[in-house]
Amino acid sequence: MLKSKWDTDKEAGKGFRIEQTQDLFSNTFFTNYPELLKIYIKSSDTGYRTNHELFDFGLENNYLPMHTNEVLNEWSKQGLVHKISIDKKDIKGNYLENKKRTIGFKFNK
Repeated sequence: MLKSKWDTDKEAGKGFRIEQTQDLFSNTFFTNYPELLKIYIKSSDTGYRTNHELFDFGLENNYLPMHTNEVLNEWSKQGLVHKISIDKKDIKGNYLENKKRTIGFKFNK
């Protein structure tokens, strides 16, 4: 259902709208998501959030795993976050949709 909403409304994933006009705040929903995600990761008592927590957080905030992946990949490229191997295996991705892997995401100081 959430994927269908994003397929219908590529800017905010809020579903079909009769009036499809652009307005000043049309990208507000997505542009605010990175900040929400950053606050969520930093608010953890452990200092990091797992891929499972980030998967759930995205869905609870009406974002697809691909949106969370985009943000995490950009932050990784910029050197803002690093990944922690909680399951002691090599890390080759974000594993948001992989329930068999558990990794952590932590902001660099």
